[in-house]
Amino acid sequence: YRRASSVYPCARYGRGTLPILMDDVQCTGGEAQITHCPSTPIGEHNCHHSGDVSVRCCN
Repeated sequence: YRRASSVYPCARYGRGTLPILMDDVQCTGGEAQITHCPSTPIGEHNCHHSGDVSVRCCN
Protein backbone atom coordinates (compact mmCIF):
# COMPACT_ATOMS: atom_id res chain seq x y z
CA TYR A 1 0.00 0.00 0.00
CA ARG A 2 1.16 3.52 -0.73
CA ARG A 3 -0.50 5.40 2.12
CA ALA A 4 -3.10 5.37 4.86
CA SER A 5 -6.46 6.84 3.95
CA SER A 6 -7.84 6.78 7.50
CA VAL A 7 -6.60 6.19 11.03
CA TYR A 8 -8.95 5.09 13.80
CA PRO A 9 -8.30 4.98 17.57
CA CYS A 10 -9.55 2.43 20.10
CA ALA A 11 -8.99 -0.81 18.19
CA ARG A 12 -11.75 -0.21 15.62
CA TYR A 13 -10.98 -3.50 13.82
CA GLY A 14 -10.37 -5.43 17.04
CA ARG A 15 -7.72 -5.59 19.72
CA GLY A 16 -4.35 -7.05 18.87
CA THR A 17 -2.97 -10.12 20.62
CA LEU A 18 0.73 -9.85 19.81
CA PRO A 19 3.24 -7.86 21.89
CA ILE A 20 2.89 -4.08 21.68
CA LEU A 21 5.92 -2.74 19.82
CA MET A 22 5.29 1.00 19.49
CA ASP A 23 3.80 3.61 21.83
CA ASP A 24 3.49 7.39 21.79
CA VAL A 25 4.04 7.44 18.02
CA GLN A 26 4.06 11.01 16.66
CA CYS A 27 4.16 10.96 12.86
CA THR A 28 3.95 14.19 10.87
CA GLY A 29 2.98 12.58 7.55
CA GLY A 30 6.25 12.89 5.68
CA GLU A 31 7.83 9.70 6.99
CA ALA A 32 8.58 6.90 4.52
CA GLN A 33 7.74 4.26 7.14
CA ILE A 34 6.23 4.24 10.60
CA THR A 35 9.55 3.38 12.26
CA HIS A 36 10.81 6.81 11.16
CA CYS A 37 8.23 8.51 13.41
CA PRO A 38 9.30 9.68 16.87
CA SER A 39 8.13 7.21 19.54
CA THR A 40 9.19 5.47 22.70
CA PRO A 41 11.88 2.82 22.14
CA ILE A 42 10.60 -0.29 20.31
CA GLY A 43 9.01 -2.69 22.79
CA GLU A 44 8.59 -0.13 25.60
CA HIS A 45 5.02 0.95 26.31
CA ASN A 46 2.57 1.94 29.02
CA CYS A 47 -0.63 1.02 27.19
CA HIS A 48 -3.05 -1.86 26.54
CA HIS A 49 -4.50 -3.35 23.36
CA SER A 50 -7.71 -1.36 23.95
CA GLY A 51 -5.71 1.62 22.67
CA ASP A 52 -4.56 -0.08 19.46
CA VAL A 53 -4.71 2.11 16.38
CA SER A 54 -6.41 0.82 13.24
CA VAL A 55 -5.28 2.01 9.81
CA ARG A 56 -7.14 1.84 6.51
CA CYS A 57 -4.61 1.64 3.68
CA CYS A 58 -4.98 2.52 0.01
CA ASN A 59 -2.90 2.30 -3.16
